[in-house]
This record gives sequence, structure tokens and C-alpha cells, in this order.
Amino acid sequence: MITVDDFVGGAAWTNTQPYLYTHPTGDPTYYEYGSSFCVEPVVREDGIRAWPHPGVDIGVALGTSLFCPVEGVVIIAGNSKVFTDERYGTKPRTGQLKIRTDSGEEVIIGHMEWIDVDVGDRVTLGQAIGRAGTDNGPHAHVEVRLMNHLECRGGLKIVDPFGTVLGAALPLHAGYELLWSAGETRNYDVLVTNSGSRSWPHLGENRVRLSVSFGKQSDEEHVDWATEERFELPQDVAPGEEAPVSVSVRSPPTGGAYVLRHRMVHEHVQWFTELDRTPVRVKGQPTAGARADYRFQQSLVDTLGNGRAMAQIGPDAGEVSFITDTVDGQQRVVLHYPWNVGLRVPLDDILPDPGVYTIAILFKPETTGGYVRVLDFKNGTVDFGVYLHGGGLMFYNKAPASGVSFADGSYHQAVVTRDAAGRLAGYVDGSPSWIDVDDTGRDGVFDAGWIRLFRDNETGGHSNEASAGNVARIRMYPHALTAAQVAALEIGR
Repeated sequence: MITVDDFVGGAAWTNTQPYLYTHPTGDPTYYEYGSSFCVEPVVREDGIRAWPHPGVDIGVALGTSLFCPVEGVVIIAGNSKVFTDERYGTKPRTGQLKIRTDSGEEVIIGHMEWIDVDVGDRVTLGQAIGRAGTDNGPHAHVEVRLMNHLECRGGLKIVDPFGTVLGAALPLHAGYELLWSAGETRNYDVLVTNSGSRSWPHLGENRVRLSVSFGKQSDEEHVDWATEERFELPQDVAPGEEAPVSVSVRSPPTGGAYVLRHRMVHEHVQWFTELDRTPVRVKGQPTAGARADYRFQQSLVDTLGNGRAMAQIGPDAGEVSFITDTVDGQQRVVLHYPWNVGLRVPLDDILPDPGVYTIAILFKPETTGGYVRVLDFKNGTVDFGVYLHGGGLMFYNKAPASGVSFADGSYHQAVVTRDAAGRLAGYVDGSPSWIDVDDTGRDGVFDAGWIRLFRDNETGGHSNEASAGNVARIRMYPHALTAAQVAALEIGR
């Protein structure tokens, strides 16, 4: 690891484009390559789903000398179509410098006007490696990809260069979206400045403290707050003075879009007018326990790499296809399945116990009238299974539908669980639809070797009870989530 000061040889620098920054009006697909390395899309303030910046841009003067932030071997030294200096294109020894460390991580320094080292050279920490170039302004793009992340394509995951190869901490900054996990705790320092005319006391009933809250769009105190914590000043702060406040902030337990606010409060007197607001997205935690996660981004492959690719079943009305649709307020790619055309995947490697599982399906049926097959446990040989009936989720013929219903042409998340005691449960958008005990010991057990969705049974009862529709995501867990975990399960992305 190296400080940014040492990386740029003591030259003046600024963080011109932070990690996961999303330009408020730029091309939302510009950084989509990050999806190959587990970078998640975000929602801009204009409501458009966009791919965030997967590195940091260190703004420096053109030609500033750069020094190596890691030890390793050079695997690219210019002559590349990406991370170029806009003046030189793909010329050798300009543009992209990529270094692979001894432990397999990849570090990219982009937009260099000149690279001092060549492919195969071994570089050491602090070694001169070349000069900064330009691409929409002079800067060096720094990107870090860590290995052994099997959930990402190629096993590499993009992470924040700060704290991995660059040692200087980023200043607190409002205006770009950050990703948190539900219930995650982060520790950092906030530098506060007293710009008023009276001293801020750090002790007593009327002391001044820093409030940190997760809420929605309103800046009014206590309106739509999900969490709020307050942190002490280290000492009295006189007018014109600064003080670092150490905070330990925990995100909300439920996934979704929030605004993270930092604001000073004079206890029992007033809230300060100035505040720092940062749009953030909190990711629901239960996804971490998924065994398979099908996102249908132009692929039927499990994004976690544990399950096999899904396959189409039923030629009744054509082929499945990838289309663009609005899901949870965002434009994204989904899979369209025609009437009574379904999907299936073998149990191998996904559900070690075919009778213990959670399956979460985010989909939009074209119609909810009558019976509409959702989940089939017996590979198309019996009527038993999970259906929509009149828009409600039911298990035929054990548990009738109740609670939240599907609406025609709308996305909803259906979740079905079965635990080791045989308790079956169904949920729509986190709300219970039914809970039933499998008294036969076989209902709801995938005992034919396949998990089937959307196509009705071919034998053993009424057939062709199905609908066309779109599916945005299917997750499979080798255990039964609790009702609270289902309620916290992120519905959108």
C-alpha cells in the first residue's frame, strides 16, 4: 500500500471521480464492464439505473510522475483499447498499465501518457512507473480487482482502491451513491468545522453533537428516518476551529434506497442548517446465503457459479427471450417466457436436501386469472405444486391463497420455503400467504431431480394452467429462511 502523496510523487492531487461515483447526467451504461467484476448498478437522483465508476480518478497535472502502489509483474503496458490516453490511442507504452501481484490481484493504472516499464517486468513498491496522461482531463485512473471471488466472472472482484493499494482516506463527500449491506457497521472520521460565532461545548445537557441518520428524501428532522445515531465532539470547538469526530454507523436492517445525512445538533436547542446528504443503496443481507442466483442479464447462467444454467422446457408458444422492462422503477434486462413455456434446472449442487429450501422468484405474469403454475416439484407428472389463483399465491391442493395478491402486468416476489420439519410457507412481497405442514412427507419435495418453473404438468391432472410473463430474478437457498428474513429480502436488484 502507498499513500496518494507518494503515488504522485508529492504533487498536488484531487479525487476527481470517487469510487462508485455516478455522474448525474452521463451515459448510464459507460461503466457497465464493472458488472463482470461484481459491481452493482445504482439508481441516480433522476431515477435512471446506472453503472457507477469502478475505480478512483486521481486528478493531477499532465505529465506528473507516478510511482508503483504494489509489488508484482507487469501484464499490460500500453497497446490496449481501454484506459487509453485520448491523445495516443492504442500506442505501446501509453494508456493502460496492469500489474498482477504475487497473490493474484490485478491493479490498473489508466490513461498514462508514458509507461516506463514493459510486459514481464517485475515492479516494486514506490518504483517510478511513468507519467499521468489525460482522458476528459488529466488524471490517473486506479482500479483494483481482488481474486478468489467465485461469485464474479473470472473470479475477480472490483473493490475500492482506498484501503487496498492507496492508503489515504477519502474525505466525506456528498453527491455520489454508496453501497452498503443491511445491518453493516462502518467506522470513519468526520471533520467538522465551527463556522459560527459561538463555541461548541462537548459536555453537558446542551452540548453539540453530530447526528448521522439513514432516511428518505425529506431533510426535515425525524421524517422517514430508518436509523439515527449521535456522536460526541472530542473537545469544545471554538469559532473557526475544526475537530475530527469518530463515528461507528450501522445501516438499516432492510435493503433499499436511502439518504445518509450528517448534521450537527445543539441538544435541546436547535438543529444546524448545514447538512451533508449522500444517496446510498442498502443491499438486503439474505442474498449472501443464496446457493444460486439467476439474474437473466442476457444469460441463463447462475451468477454465483454453483448451479447449472437454466434450460427452457416446452415449445408450446415459442422461445424464451431477453427483453428490457421496468423493474422496481428501473429499466433492466429480464427474461420473457411465452405461455406454458417454462424453465428448469437440476437439483445437483443447489439443494443438497430436496425437501429443505427457499426459492424466491421475482416475476410478472401477463395474466393472473384462473390457475397459473409457478413452481413444480414432480417434473410435470402431477397437479400438486405452487400456483397463482385469482392473483393469490397458493399450494394446490393443500393451502389456499390469502394475503397480498399479484396484479396483472406487475412484478411481485413470490417466496416458497420448506424446513426440515416439513413446514411449507409461501410469501408475496415479504407478506405471508400460507403456512402448512406437509403431513405426507412428500408434498413440496423435489423428488424428481428437477426444479421446474412456469410450465404446468403434462400428466397427472389438469394441464396447460399457465401464463406468459417476464422473470427478473430467481434465488435458491439450501435452507428455509425465517419469516423475518423473507420480509427483509431485497425485492429489486
